[in-house]
Amino acid sequence: NAPTNAPTNAPTNAPTNVPTPEPTNVSTKAHTNAPTASAPVPLVIAGDNGTPTESFPLGLCEGDCDNDGQCRYGLFCFQRDGTESVPGCEGTGQSAKDYCSKCPENYLCTFGDEGLPVGSFPLGECQGDCDDDGECAPGLMCFQRDGTEEVPGCSGLGESGRDYCYDPNNTVSPSASPSSKPPPTSAPTKVPSHAPTNSPTPPPVDIIDPRSGIDTVTCPPVGGGEYDLPDGLKLFKLSGMNEFCGVFIRMSSGNLIPFARSYDSGVWEPAAGPHACLQKDITCNTDGSGVTLCGLNLPSLVNSTLAGSTYVIITKDGNIDQSSKIAAFLEMTTFGPTKSEIDSLNNIWDDIARANYIRSQMDMPATSHREYYRRRVNTKWDATQQSARSDHPCSPNSKWRKYAFIK
Repeated sequence: NAPTNAPTNAPTNAPTNVPTPEPTNVSTKAHTNAPTASAPVPLVIAGDNGTPTESFPLGLCEGDCDNDGQCRYGLFCFQRDGTESVPGCEGTGQSAKDYCSKCPENYLCTFGDEGLPVGSFPLGECQGDCDDDGECAPGLMCFQRDGTEEVPGCSGLGESGRDYCYDPNNTVSPSASPSSKPPPTSAPTKVPSHAPTNSPTPPPVDIIDPRSGIDTVTCPPVGGGEYDLPDGLKLFKLSGMNEFCGVFIRMSSGNLIPFARSYDSGVWEPAAGPHACLQKDITCNTDGSGVTLCGLNLPSLVNSTLAGSTYVIITKDGNIDQSSKIAAFLEMTTFGPTKSEIDSLNNIWDDIARANYIRSQMDMPATSHREYYRRRVNTKWDATQQSARSDHPCSPNSKWRKYAFIK
């Protein structure tokens, strides 16, 4: 039974001395959350401003994205000013166009949501969106955020409101004094800068549904300057208390035209002026967690009388002093405030004080403002000519005055 030194003409039927290993039940390599590429993928433009909708979210080396949420899970939007090289991609693409690229290590990136896709969970370090610690890999925890708070051990801002897994052994210690460095940008910088940028970076933008590509715009901080907004449908968060947040049309001349506004945490509404949006174009909804978003479309200005203009969003401090609050109240409830009346009320000005003022006015004898006005302005003349009479202020011979009584 010794083995022969020459090969046989047909396969032997005798069993081998070592059993054949059975197939394994699990994959030998870990599943990747983003497509891998053995060779660079060419840069291509697949859409712009979320259209066509079937192209979004964008795949690897596809542009033009505006934020990470417009890229598929495991990718981020590589922002460019010119034709900078995009990691993992081939070619220069179109100048100033942004392309989706694989997320670098320890950079905040969304790999899934609500436990899907299953292959992405549990999430690794700096990966989101997690809902609790159980959706993170062993040893990691879910860092809950309301906006773009820094995640220990991770770079980038991520998507506002998204939660990311982190290593609790990485800590972020507050500095003893404010940093002199510029704030972090929303994507890794390609080339280290030598000085802070002269203009602010865009405000945080969420994506409610990665497949729809609808931007959710957060009002910038008070004093943070103005931010450009691309046209198209947007979901706007409400302003903060004692804040005014407005969308304006910035003309090429530099003038601002009001378009829409939200103040004191109120829902968005049309601004004043002929170029403001319409009330019927604003739709506000509140989700189960109490967050209100208002849908508002910013029409293209390219073929309009405002061609060359852009949309901007600005936040202003809405706090006013007590005298101004009293003046605003009297403007709404009387024929106009006077300095003496403001001074008389400028002590304690609360709900009780306002109610007492209304009650005191109601208890006063009724007077005719029309009679008071006509008696002092439209009196008849003791002269041989046409008598003055109450008429439209633009009518011939009307005798209206361009002033109001305040004392």
